[in-house]
Amino acid sequence: MKRVLRRTFSSSFHSTFREQGYVVIPNVLSKSEIEALQNWTSGLSSDLSMLHHHELTADGDIRLTRSERIIDSHDGFKSLLYEGPVKKMMDDVVGESMILYKEKVNYKYPSAGGYVAHQDAPAYQEVDYHVTALVSIDDAPEESGCLEFAAGWRANDKQFYGLNDRGVINDEEVSKLNFVPAPTKAGDVVIFSSYIPHRSARNSTENPRRVLYATFNEEGKGDFRKEYYTNKLKKMEGEKISLIDHFSGEVVESMRSPKKGADPQDVWKYISWIFASRGSTMYDETVTQIGHALQGATLAVNAKASSETVVATLLHDFGHLILDEHQAQPGFLTTDLRHEEIGANWLMKFFAPEISNAVRLHVPAKRYLCYERPEYWAGLSDMSKRSLELQGGIFSKHEAEQFLSQVGAKEAVQVRLFDDRAKSAIAHTLDIQDFKPIILQCLKKAKGPDADSKRSDMS
Repeated sequence: MKRVLRRTFSSSFHSTFREQGYVVIPNVLSKSEIEALQNWTSGLSSDLSMLHHHELTADGDIRLTRSERIIDSHDGFKSLLYEGPVKKMMDDVVGESMILYKEKVNYKYPSAGGYVAHQDAPAYQEVDYHVTALVSIDDAPEESGCLEFAAGWRANDKQFYGLNDRGVINDEEVSKLNFVPAPTKAGDVVIFSSYIPHRSARNSTENPRRVLYATFNEEGKGDFRKEYYTNKLKKMEGEKISLIDHFSGEVVESMRSPKKGADPQDVWKYISWIFASRGSTMYDETVTQIGHALQGATLAVNAKASSETVVATLLHDFGHLILDEHQAQPGFLTTDLRHEEIGANWLMKFFAPEISNAVRLHVPAKRYLCYERPEYWAGLSDMSKRSLELQGGIFSKHEAEQFLSQVGAKEAVQVRLFDDRAKSAIAHTLDIQDFKPIILQCLKKAKGPDADSKRSDMS
């Protein structure tokens, strides 16, 4: 059924909000506004000035779970929340002029955690009353972990309800509440009081359920947004994403590298975390580091390359990520930190030599190709030519012969050729999760067929 755009305000929204503490408003955003919002959201992770949080999902993957403090560096979100339809709907529903207090996007990828029953107000300490607009970026059906609200609450009920030492509602009081799901379609808006109890379940679908939350306070009370984020950063403790402990997932803000001989699942978690937390930095002017890695590995898959070559291509610049080198960092490509050695030395603790050697040799492979194919050098980007000089320049005949005599050299040349083609801003690629099976396969193969039995003997 065709959805009808709802731009005009209905007084029933105001009445419903007052009577039950929340109201679901369909079709607030147009199709073009939804598409713009989805595109904006997809690009948030590459902005390092925002606050980003990651989680370990039930599937054992590290995924982005929240981005906040968005409008300081994003004009699109700023316009939407200061003068666009979301702000207008907020003012109309509440019946007062409101001003932005905080904003965030919750991603909730497949198998990502939910939020236990809580009220938002205990986390907001600068002013005593807030109202939040949930803007559905994607469809959020009940099975994806949509919000559920406690029935029988009113917008003017400003009391804390059964709070425990975690700042959430205790189990006894939760059992007395009747929660009602509020599923939404992309472009719908839910407006709710910061005092109404609500919760959300884990995402059991195969699709992300991205939602923008914009919290407002009455404009007459003052502008507290800067103060809120300053105070939050001072008070945040450990692996948390909020001042109340309501997130049911496992937050991962940092992760130590596993030791040699670690379980393949732990190695995958670290690889997943590195790409999630650092992969969205820019590799060059057009592509992110994770985009570059995924493009190359997708090309290797499409070319039916060996499993080892696919994994080596995906991880060929892992040293850049370990070093946290990226285009925005001073000195990137002006000082050679030998990322290929850093990456290969890490990989050789867990993977077979065919993979670590290909990574170690993918930089000299460029020098070899410039010697072997004069037209190859002419096709390099300006940045790649600059890095070539840092790496020693074009091979001599003797150097080329020595290079080819090394184990893994031919594989490194393959990696290099995929690497060179993986710099498009619009290429369609596989997702990092698509490479999980092949990575685990190579990790288990390197540990040997008796690794599981050895592990059981030691347990």
